[in-house]
Formats: sequence, structure tokens, C-alpha cells
Amino acid sequence: MKSNILIVDDEVDTPMLFEQVFKHEIKNLQIKLFFVESAEHALEILHENIIKIHLIIILSDINLSGLSGIFLLKKLKKDYPLIPVCMIAIDGANELQVAHEYLSVEIINKPINFAKLKDAISRMLKFNKLRDTGSDND
Repeated sequence: MKSNILIVDDEVDTPMLFEQVFKHEIKNLQIKLFFVESAEHALEILHENIIKIHLIIILSDINLSGLSGIFLLKKLKKDYPLIPVCMIAIDGANELQVAHEYLSVEIINKPINFAKLKDAISRMLKFNKLRDTGSDND
């Protein structure tokens, strides 16, 4: 099954960069990437399309214009606690301390090391698989 990943970032080059880095996985239909530029838009998509899209992972920049990535993280953990989240931030950012409080959150520093990001995504996919397998046995 294809893994749907929502990427929340207000940088204009983000879609092109991620599509280039994950071109092999996209071509082989292993993942599908969805891009939004704000926390507001991410929450809107989740609220309206959570069943249709079946999001597996959410990647979000901590520093977003409008609602912050930390606000988004808190909302996600409250309303969608089973969706793994990876926060992307400048190393040393004050927001990192808040993000670290959420133990189930992966944190990647900027500039992004895409090998580490792929490892984090792999861990989150394994978590999803274990979670889903466990819920089938209930």
C-alpha cells in the first residue's frame, strides 16, 4: 500500500526538493506526497479528508507563517494522536524544546539531511505497520 505523506512548509522550493529526493519512491508508488503551505491548510485537509487520503505521516516545519508548527504539533497530537509527526527545525531553535516534549515526534534539523529524514520516515512507517497489525488482533 502506498504511504501518503503530508508536508507542511511555506518555502516555495519545498515541493520540488522533496519530489527530487523521493523520486524513486514516488515512481515505484511507495509514497505519495501532499504539500500545503500552512498549519491552517494542513488542519483543514485533515479535517475534511482524513478518511479519503489515509495519511500515514506528517512532516512539518516548525517555523511557519501564520499558525506555528508547534501549534500544529499540539493540535495533531490532541486530535490525531496515531499519525506520526516529524518536525523540521533550525538546530537550536527554542521551539525544539517544546517539540522534544512529545516523545512520539521525530525531529530533523535544518539544513535537512535527507538520509536521516528517510530513516525517520522508515521508522514511522514501521510504527504504523506495527500499530495497524496490533489493532487487527484486538
